[in-house]
Amino acid sequence: MRLNLALVDGASGAQCWADIFVAERQGLPLALGEFAVQVERALQGELYRAAVRRPGPALQPPSDAEGLAMRAYALWYRGCRREHVLEALPLLQQAVARDADCARAWAGLAFMRGVAWAQGWAGVLPQVLAQVDEAVAQLDRLDRDGHYTDQSKFLALFLRGQEQAMRVQAEAWCERHARPTAFGSLGAVQLMQGEFDAAVASLQRALRLSPRDPIRADWQHRLAMAHLAAGRLQRVAVVGPNADDDLEQLGDWSLGAGQGQGTMQKHARASTSTVLDGLRAALPSAQVTHARGCNADCKDPGADRIPAAVRAAEGADVCVLVLGDAIAYVGEGKSTATLDLPGAQRQLFDAIAATGVPIVVVLLCSKPLAIPYIERRADAILLAHNPGMAGGTAIAEALLGAFNPSGRLTISWPHHVGQQPVRYDQFAGAHFWGYPDLPGVEGATPVFCFGEGLSYTTFRYEALRLQARTLATGEALRFALRVSNTGERADIETVQVYVRDIHTSVSWPAKRLKAWKRVELASGAATEVAFELPYQDLALCDAEGNWVVEPGEFELIVACSSHEPRWGGNCLKAKFSVA
Repeated sequence: MRLNLALVDGASGAQCWADIFVAERQGLPLALGEFAVQVERALQGELYRAAVRRPGPALQPPSDAEGLAMRAYALWYRGCRREHVLEALPLLQQAVARDADCARAWAGLAFMRGVAWAQGWAGVLPQVLAQVDEAVAQLDRLDRDGHYTDQSKFLALFLRGQEQAMRVQAEAWCERHARPTAFGSLGAVQLMQGEFDAAVASLQRALRLSPRDPIRADWQHRLAMAHLAAGRLQRVAVVGPNADDDLEQLGDWSLGAGQGQGTMQKHARASTSTVLDGLRAALPSAQVTHARGCNADCKDPGADRIPAAVRAAEGADVCVLVLGDAIAYVGEGKSTATLDLPGAQRQLFDAIAATGVPIVVVLLCSKPLAIPYIERRADAILLAHNPGMAGGTAIAEALLGAFNPSGRLTISWPHHVGQQPVRYDQFAGAHFWGYPDLPGVEGATPVFCFGEGLSYTTFRYEALRLQARTLATGEALRFALRVSNTGERADIETVQVYVRDIHTSVSWPAKRLKAWKRVELASGAATEVAFELPYQDLALCDAEGNWVVEPGEFELIVACSSHEPRWGGNCLKAKFSVA
């Protein structure tokens, strides 16, 4: 049945609201934008109602608080965007201030606070938790086992990272209400816990129950990830200007490039396996489609190719997006003014990301790039640099889990070229205040930091012990810690040791890398990792140009990268002194 909206004299805003919601829940073809517009028109006095029979008792006109909540929900139904959520939040705050018994307003306030924090749009976690807890308490008072109460309780557990409690709450929520958001939330937890078949069933039910919901794209995305994890990879889109370009994969120092660019024959095409070649060979039973998408060329961006790439991605389980440099922008005498992806690659990424299809970005490049938008929105990033003739095969094997990557960055990557330098070993206090045009970026904090790298497993650092807290002249610093592989795959962890000289007679780096060890551990295994730093590793260059160890206090930092706050428990610290 087609929903037919018509102007009817005398219809109330509450009736319009109820009719539209009835239609939405029955799966009638009412677009989200139309839904939001009709709610707003109803509240402004342009009284609309649906030409469908509404079950249940007569409706009462909305209160002031209900009207504010309706406007906030109408904004949400325009799409999950920053401007809509930030505009809706004050409306919901006004609603609960006017009527503390408005359950819809309390639930909306909790939900949109959580969304704003999770997306990095507004709020800090302690404040958001306090607000969500207040909403849960109010909803418990108003409707203890209601849908809004269950939703807000799940949100509070999510914000606290209580995974098992989230599972219990989501299951109870589904049993009580069988709402699409309940099944979508349950599917997300099942995916987190590795129950991929169960996650597929829950997410599919959420999508069936609500054909048009602002967070439908998130459910579709999680469903695709569950399919991938369950080994059901059937359709792969390989997109990007470097996906099937053998010369870009080999880099500047190869035949046909470098100093002799354009004056010598390149290597035979058959001698190089591109990313497209590698994935087609590794997935013989899957449908692997290819679209260039754009050019990596500022003079000829090739943005007209983007629509075809979007069509290829929309029909895929996953999109492998191969971006990066072009030969014209790397090598001697080819300095660039920016660190942006050349050509229309950013537009291509934004267009593919808008489809909701899971995105794995493969970077074939010769230098750090300024790609904070990719870090925020891509599901995975594989940095391959210029991997050589067999690079496509190696990349396919890494993406499909044939081996576990264990590399670490040897240089930090900035948010913007103007943020440089972002190296980890800057002098204390240097580059501290940040930039007003890079909101949310603290000083020299990079997008990706020196020493950073992920894999298909996780590690835990604990029990850092120093043999001595005070060193005599010439005495080495000896210490050990316990490292455990807490994931499901064997891997090599690079344990990094940094030292900070707390009080110095000259300006000196805030910390410096002094040692590292690569530790191979099977799944579930643990080992003690011991270090011995020579006394001279604590030296600095004084005002006279001499390398000396100054008496005083030092800090030992053992971490999995140079950026301490990012890694939580995998950053252990201990202070010691030199007599």
